[in-house]
Amino acid sequence: MADFVSSDPLDNLTDTTQRPITIYAKRAPTTNDRQPANTCWVDRSVVPPVLYYSNGANSWAPSSSTSSVTTITGSAGGPIAPFLGNIIFAPGTNMTSIVGAGNTLTFNAAAGGGSIVFNGDTGSTVAGTTPINLLGGTGLSSVGNGTNTVTFNVDASVPLSFASDSGSAVPAANALTIIGGTNVTTSATGSTVTINASGGSSFTWQAIGASQALAASNGYFCTAGGALVLTLPAVSAVGATIEVALDGSTSWSIAQNAGNQVRIGNQQTTAGAGGSLTSTAQGNCLTLVCQTANARWVATKITGNITVV
Repeated sequence: MADFVSSDPLDNLTDTTQRPITIYAKRAPTTNDRQPANTCWVDRSVVPPVLYYSNGANSWAPSSSTSSVTTITGSAGGPIAPFLGNIIFAPGTNMTSIVGAGNTLTFNAAAGGGSIVFNGDTGSTVAGTTPINLLGGTGLSSVGNGTNTVTFNVDASVPLSFASDSGSAVPAANALTIIGGTNVTTSATGSTVTINASGGSSFTWQAIGASQALAASNGYFCTAGGALVLTLPAVSAVGATIEVALDGSTSWSIAQNAGNQVRIGNQQTTAGAGGSLTSTAQGNCLTLVCQTANARWVATKITGNITVV
């Protein structure tokens, strides 16, 4: 029994150029199926059926209109089926055209259409017809791998660890805390941290040749100039120390602010701006220590004769 049937009762005795024969079969044609040119073979062994046409030389070619596509489903709207063997692709929003060539469809987007917005910590940028540059800010550099990844690296110039005389510190939440130890205080403003020595652990000596205000934790060599007037600080903490030595200047005189007074041996200066201590000869030295904050001082070391007023 044959595995195919013909639509022409006269089979291949007809003029197939005017009315091609159609054969319905449950298989695809082979070179053994010799039929006149333009004979149509319908292979019903697959769904949907596949159409073949004979070229009259023992070979068959599938119909260019035959497709195994039964439906196409988009991102919305559900599946669609071919109509009269065709499915039409139409350009949507922000598309200019869809161009077909051979077996390829090319979708063309409108210039600037479908823009992607990138939001930064501050501000944003829009992807247009040119690439978006992802640049590193202060202390950062960016590296692209050529495909789909951009890596941001912390520059080597940004310190990640701070070494000290003993141990090291690492910033936490982008902050590093600097605190003072024994006899040390710190203060900060803007981008500057100031480290101050306090108490008797730090003492600075300097040579001077002009009158000036004295500062706690400082020693003064009076080496030049005439009679130098050196005024006690208006603000002083208990234990603050000042030293003065005459070695070249004509003399030195310790002047007082309102409320100041100095104990020197068994004497005291006049309280307030009227009191003073004055050297009498080269080599006279004096060490003063604050006894009462912002007010009273005591001479703990004395070299030579000092005039007390």
